Amino acid sequence: MAILGLLIQQSDTASGLALRIEKEFRSMRWSKSIAHSTVPSLAKQGFVRLIEKGAKDSLDRYEVTREGVEEFRGWLRESVAVPPALRDVLHAKLALVGDEDLPWVVEAIKDQEELCQQQAEKAQVRLNEARREGLLKSRALSAMMTDEVRLWRQAVGRLQRLREDLEDGDEETGDGGGEIGKVGGGDG
Repeated sequence: MAILGLLIQQSDTASGLALRIEKEFRSMRWSKSIAHSTVPSLAKQGFVRLIEKGAKDSLDRYEVTREGVEEFRGWLRESVAVPPALRDVLHAKLALVGDEDLPWVVEAIKDQEELCQQQAEKAQVRLNEARREGLLKSRALSAMMTDEVRLWRQAVGRLQRLREDLEDGDEETGDGGGEIGKVGGGDG
């Protein structure tokens, strides 16, 4: 849907969309080929149409159809009834790790903690630059960029607490943290 949204903003080529995706959705780490594979699919569904043939397929220019705008707005307004999945590689490792490999998993958590800290710092720099250059043209964009900084910082805190629980936890019960703070509270 992001590609459809970008095409609603302005018509573009698959190559142009790939560059815009890299710029607008940097933290999502989408495949570089996502625009090249998605645009033809959107055209087959009638959500976009070819408006100018390019020297090669990646330079064909597309615009959104009325059906595409309706599809995008329906998606945008759709309520999400299911909470996001709490699964990642780290959870799988923790579920499967034995005591003999635990020190290596703790080191992997430290590495991930550092990477998340770097991402938080990069997101903060992007937010500061966008503010300084007057690029925050909507409340939604400002909130999204601010939220990205918060999410990376929360990930750092979560990983720190997890690592501390693994390093300092009760050997018998594995109870490293006791009671967890309330949802939405300072510890949440």
